[in-house]
This record gives sequence, C-alpha cells and structure tokens, in this order.
Amino acid sequence: MSEIFNLRTFSYIMSVDNGGAPNVENDIFTLAICKPVIRRCIRIGNYLVGISGEALKLGTKSKQIIFIAKITEIMTMKEYAKRFPVRADSIYTVDGKLRPNKFHCNENIERDLGGKNVILSTDFIFFGNKHIPVPHELKEIIPARGHQSRKNDPYINKIIAMFANYKIIHGSGKIGEHNTISTKGCRPPQC
Repeated sequence: MSEIFNLRTFSYIMSVDNGGAPNVENDIFTLAICKPVIRRCIRIGNYLVGISGEALKLGTKSKQIIFIAKITEIMTMKEYAKRFPVRADSIYTVDGKLRPNKFHCNENIERDLGGKNVILSTDFIFFGNKHIPVPHELKEIIPARGHQSRKNDPYINKIIAMFANYKIIHGSGKIGEHNTISTKGCRPPQC
C-alpha cells in the first residue's frame, strides 16, 4: 500500500498542556503518555492536531490549535525508555515501572502502557500559549470529545496545506510555551 492511501489526520481535545503530553523538548515532539488509542493506531506520515478543550481555560470560547505534528517515528515504550531516559515524559522504566514524575501516578499506568507506542516528530509546530484559532473551513476536525480520525479524511489536503503555510509564517518547532504548569508531582509507592 502506498503512504498516501494510509494518510490520516488524528485530532484530539487537550484538557492539559503542561509538557507531559505532548512533550516538545530539544526540537523533538513526543506523545509518550495519555491518548493510548492514538499511540496504537497512528502511523508514520500521519498528522496529529491538538485542539484546546474547556479545561485549558485559554480565555477564548473559540477552539484553538495548540500543535500540529507530522509523525516521523514510532517506537515502543521500552525503546523510548532506553533511548530517552531523561525526557520529562519518559516516566516509565524499560521494565514498565513508574518513575518519579510530575505528570502521572499509579492510576494512569494501565492507560499509559496500553498505548504500547510512543510517537515522535521532528516536523511539528507547537504553538502552545501562542495558539491559533481553528480555521472556519476545518471546524469539522474538532472532536466532540476525545479524538477522531476517519471524520478528518475529507480535510487532509486542507490540513497539509495549513501546516505548510504555518511553517512558512512561523517556522517549525516550539513557537510558544505550555499553557499550564504541572504542580501535581508523583512518586511511585515504595516496595
């Protein structure tokens, strides 16, 4: 099958933007925790769009694009823990044990590890607190809640064009800062 035949765009509603999911350290976009279905189903070459949810409290009622990423690499959680042990979102050891971190505690382990993969991109724009409104012609990519992909199929060419235009205007990589700061902190139970 050709890559074009499998081309998809996943979009999801972000309730938190604190550097955990996604993480955009050192010019690499990663989604290593949360969104397990997306992390299992997305493929290299697919696009991922993060859209503001009510919980982000951005001060605007209109939905905003927080990031756009073209997926350039996918690896298992174990591979990620080996290759990137010090990234903020690398919160699991090679054997799947939770590390001390500021994002997730024990109640999130099953969901996080259920995603099986970590998705990476070196071709992304993270707007963060410099978010942009979802263009009127792309309102249909806004999920009612959670995420969607198949409903986005008719809009793939518009999404690709928008991404290319924004890269010309803004450049790529991390443009803005995260919208919230994680203060939760979590340490796994002592054995």
